[in-house]
Amino acid sequence: SWKTERWDSLRLLTPNWQSRLPGYGYEGDDPDGYRTMPETIAFIERYAQVISAPVRTSTTVNSVRAE
Repeated sequence: SWKTERWDSLRLLTPNWQSRLPGYGYEGDDPDGYRTMPETIAFIERYAQVISAPVRTSTTVNSVRAE
């Protein structure tokens, strides 16, 4: 998965200040830096908590469709 099957040395190609999700942006002290993968994972997990996303782990997805 994106969380476990990746290179730890991988970094985003955009600076921290530019990497944001709807209503949720960078809150750290290095806006011109680049997040590490562990930081990116933590950012996505925090965002899911903030928006109360119905995230399911250890789940196989067979299909996705728009409602």
